[in-house]
Amino acid sequence: MITYRGYVNHNKAGARLVVVEEDGLVTGPLRHITKHSPDGFSWGYCGSGAAELARCLLIDALDLKPDCDQCDGEGRANCWWCYGGYVEPSPAMYQEFKATVIAVLPDSWTLTRDGIRHWATTWQTQHPRTDAPALEGGPK
Repeated sequence: MITYRGYVNHNKAGARLVVVEEDGLVTGPLRHITKHSPDGFSWGYCGSGAAELARCLLIDALDLKPDCDQCDGEGRANCWWCYGGYVEPSPAMYQEFKATVIAVLPDSWTLTRDGIRHWATTWQTQHPRTDAPALEGGPK
């Protein structure tokens, strides 16, 4: 089982860490693909750090691959169409995930990959887009 855990360091720097665990063993930090917050992840509110966390959790949990057709997913600095090569998840999806899940997380938290996938599948069913491909990695 894959889980994501968030930790807050209660010092003046206020650093926050999100790790990925597989079967209880830490495999590393959640990959930060910068779009909203160069300073990193945050939660418990609806700001840029929370948007960054929502987007990166969805990318990781849904096993999304870079999908920009303008830069071939390379995320080049001069690409106007993507951030880090990723077009999906859509801003509508990750902003709602931020508002309904990330903004209400306590200082220390755990989310499961299956739970995030369930949320994403439910969201996509309620918000169908005919012009976008179906997300990969969701429950089958």
